[in-house]
This record gives sequence, structure tokens and C-alpha cells, in this order.
Amino acid sequence: MLDYVAGQVGASSTAFRLYARREETRSNHIAHLLGYLRKRNATAEDRRAALLTAIETGSTTDAGASIAGAIVAEFRNRNSLLPAANIIERMGIAGRAIARRRAEKTLIEGLSSDRLQSLDRLLEVDQTIGQTRFLGCDPRQKHLVHRTWSGSPTVSPICGRWRSIRNCRSAYHLAAGTR
Repeated sequence: MLDYVAGQVGASSTAFRLYARREETRSNHIAHLLGYLRKRNATAEDRRAALLTAIETGSTTDAGASIAGAIVAEFRNRNSLLPAANIIERMGIAGRAIARRRAEKTLIEGLSSDRLQSLDRLLEVDQTIGQTRFLGCDPRQKHLVHRTWSGSPTVSPICGRWRSIRNCRSAYHLAAGTR
């Protein structure tokens, strides 16, 4: 590939190896290109803004592609170079996790201890019927298709969310020292 590029610009491929040895030259050329393209390296402030965008987008969707797209758009709006794809992915995962924790905290914040315990009991398997009272939330029944007669999903996706909320509540009580 190097020979092909060298042929395109009328140089020898050995000249590219020499070019790569001299960091100053590469840095100067990168700075020149950034100025020409009106771009700059991303700063900590740019990365923070992108993470806040990921949190905001993550509060409205779980779709990773949408969150990543919002992160990329934020970097572009700020005229920053995009970080590596794995950095964008990690920002998206972190933003979605923070948004979920905030939503879960908001959901349980005003509930009394008695109400939380009664909701927790919905997830306990009733031995007489072999499942939870919360319509098929028994984790052992993953093989069942949870759809109503009309084809719409039942509440089983809510079960995973409630388990997350319950874990969040437990962590909240441990941190607050109220349990």
C-alpha cells in the first residue's frame, strides 16, 4: 500500500519511512492540516460535553447507534477530531449506564419502604404456581415467548428493569446507612 501511495505522489516508499522517523515533521504537518480543515484535537471539555450528550440521549433510548451518533455529532459541532471508535463506544456505554441509574433513582425515590417491599415480593417465585406473581418474570422461564394474543410484548421486559431498580435501591440504602 505504501508503494501505491508513493507512486501516486511521485515519491519513493523509502521516503515515507524517513518521514515517519521525524516526529517534528509529522506534528507540523498534522497541525497544518488541522488548521486547514478548521479542526482541533479534542480537549477534556469536548469529551465531557460528548459524555453529557451520551447521558441525555441515553435517557431517551437504549439504542447504542443513536447514542454513538449523538456523541459523534457533539464532537463535530465542537470542530474536534473524533476519538477512536472504542472511546466513543465506552462513552456511549457509560452515558447509558448513568442515564439508567438516574431513571431508576427517580422511579424509587418517593416510594415508601412498605411499597418497595411489596414490589420486591412480586418477583418472588410462588411455589404453588411455579412462577412469580408478576406474570412470567421467573428467570427460569426464559424459553417462553412473552407475547399477548395481539402480538404485543407482555411485562416480562419490565422484570429486568425492576431487578435493576431493586439493586439500585439496595445500593442506595447501603450508602445511606438506612438498612
